[in-house]
Amino acid sequence: MIPLAGNKTRNCSIDIFRYICAFLVITIHTHPLKEHSFLADFIFVEVFGKIAVPFFFIVAGYFYVKKLEKGQPAFLSYLKRIFITYGLWSVVYIGLSYINYDKPLTSFIKETAEKFFTSGSYYHFWYFPALIFGLCLTTLLYKLRLKKLIIPLSIALFALGSFCQAYRQWTTGIDFVDAICSHPDFAVIHKFFMRGFPWFGCGLLVYHAERKLLPKLSNLRLFIVAAINFAVWSGEIYFIFSNNNNANFASSLSLYPLMVLILLILLKNPLPKLSKLSERCRILANFTYYSHPFFLFIFAYSGTDITNLNRFIFAFGTTLVIGLILSKFSKNKIVKLIAG
Repeated sequence: MIPLAGNKTRNCSIDIFRYICAFLVITIHTHPLKEHSFLADFIFVEVFGKIAVPFFFIVAGYFYVKKLEKGQPAFLSYLKRIFITYGLWSVVYIGLSYINYDKPLTSFIKETAEKFFTSGSYYHFWYFPALIFGLCLTTLLYKLRLKKLIIPLSIALFALGSFCQAYRQWTTGIDFVDAICSHPDFAVIHKFFMRGFPWFGCGLLVYHAERKLLPKLSNLRLFIVAAINFAVWSGEIYFIFSNNNNANFASSLSLYPLMVLILLILLKNPLPKLSKLSERCRILANFTYYSHPFFLFIFAYSGTDITNLNRFIFAFGTTLVIGLILSKFSKNKIVKLIAG
């Protein structure tokens, strides 16, 4: 969710799309239309919603490898930014977690320290440990002069994740897959190796495609290919759901090329005239993603009639209003810390 520091020429379309993705994350955590229309909620959450977090990873990976390809040092500064943002917001969520914790304080400290580096300090913050892992593994492969392995390894690990999640119904009985899925730490393994690194490493694929393919492709061709890919992905989701309605569609195979195409379209259309809107969307996207569970927590204790739609409206409305206020002070050091 954190853009690379030092990216002076901003791509406005990417910042705007990041806010759309942050909006979709709220829908994932609230299911606003579930009580009114199963189909509408399914489309919002299980289809469009599955684009959100992969987009955060792939954008972060793209800007990071772009720095590495230019020979610019980026690892320590990027890692520092991640830890500062993650650490500051974790203080808030660790406090919330302790409110409903009924075990000894020593157990809470131990569990919190473990979660901070594995599953995340709060349920939506699994992104940060997975991002750090993707960053470190990508950097290591660069240092070892094995960067040629990044793209095939990311594709292979994502495919393995599909066999362990979306296509699990058909891979039961394969010893290697069974061993991975039955591992007590499978949830962390999946987030690090089959989501975090594959999507972060996919940024290198986008970087090469941007240089070699994008100049040759018109917008019309890009949109047609993306539309076909989206249709295939929708069909894949339907096929998986019709056989296993509990499958994780975030690991559906055709989502991988679709995310590449989405970012390529945004890179080809940077929308430089929307710089003011872009800056607001950048702050809004970060603040919305970081803070919306906090407002959902508050709403749960508000005494208001709690429906999924009400939860969504409260979280979306609150983050939008406060985010817009913060965007007015985007140069402020405190604002940069909490939503920069």
